[in-house]
Amino acid sequence: MGLKVIAEGIDSNEQLALLREYGCDIGQGYLFSKALGARSMGSDPIMVALNEQEQHL
Repeated sequence: MGLKVIAEGIDSNEQLALLREYGCDIGQGYLFSKALGARSMGSDPIMVALNEQEQHL
């Protein structure tokens, strides 16, 4: 189906390892960064990379 799986609320390395084992594509949570406001989302490196990837598909 070409869908990406995004996990939210990743707070520990153990959670990250389990999600990787299950094949999760993308994750977010306090393990990576504090919560971002709407204004900062446009310049977030991960969001920029995802948008660029989608444009090349």
